[in-house]
Amino acid sequence: MAHLRVHEPLAGLDEPRRTELARVLVRGCPGVVAALRVERSAGLVAVTTGRLPTDDVTVGSLEPDQVTGGAHRVVGPGTLVCPWDTRPRTAAALLAAPRGLPDLLVRATAPGSALEGEARAVLAGATSPVHVLSSSWAVPLAWFALVDPGAVQLLETDGLRRPVWRVAMSDVRVRGARVLGTVAEHLGDTGTAAALGDVLRWLHRFPDGCAVELDYGGIGARLDDAALAQDRSCAVVHEVVGQLERGEGADVRDTLAPVLAFWARVRSWEHAS
Repeated sequence: MAHLRVHEPLAGLDEPRRTELARVLVRGCPGVVAALRVERSAGLVAVTTGRLPTDDVTVGSLEPDQVTGGAHRVVGPGTLVCPWDTRPRTAAALLAAPRGLPDLLVRATAPGSALEGEARAVLAGATSPVHVLSSSWAVPLAWFALVDPGAVQLLETDGLRRPVWRVAMSDVRVRGARVLGTVAEHLGDTGTAAALGDVLRWLHRFPDGCAVELDYGGIGARLDDAALAQDRSCAVVHEVVGQLERGEGADVRDTLAPVLAFWARVRSWEHAS
């Protein structure tokens, strides 16, 4: 799974949520690998017991100096936190699960099941947006349009090495609006424009001062040095946007071809044994 996360200034959260998350931070947060393991276990427990996981001890944090930005950079004040919202995200994932999955999952989430009812109730009662979007076996190209190719960091924590971007929300909004306008003008109402518009609407539900983190997550564990060197996805997406702005739309398909082939290979690993 790859992830797009929003980190909010802790100081700007309402009570009692601010105190709850501050206590979690004081106790110490699990590393990325441990947190991902917790989430995987939570999903398995849900389908085997018919109960969604409780929320939420899995919280990420960033300091403002860990976040890059350009002319529009506004971050903070103070520590930024990202609750992983495991309970509502698990509910959404179970309801969206394709029917071609193992019988255990299909039975657990069948219409009328207790788990399906609980998942729908959780989502119906949600009053705030989840802080994490996830994508399996690929990073959506629309996510790359939100970040600066030059801001990438190759991080290694808990033995997991992966590319990560941590960018000021203010810059993401300006960049995303520009790209969406360009794509809509030159490509019309396409799937790419729709995906980018959905992400931007999600981001606009958060306040100023936030940070956006694009993290290859577990996909990074599947990429060796050669694959990482080959991966120019973010740079190519921005190159395509530049081509559209210059009226060179006829060249877009050829420019994107290596990136589409790269992610097709990554997706094929899902069915490898």
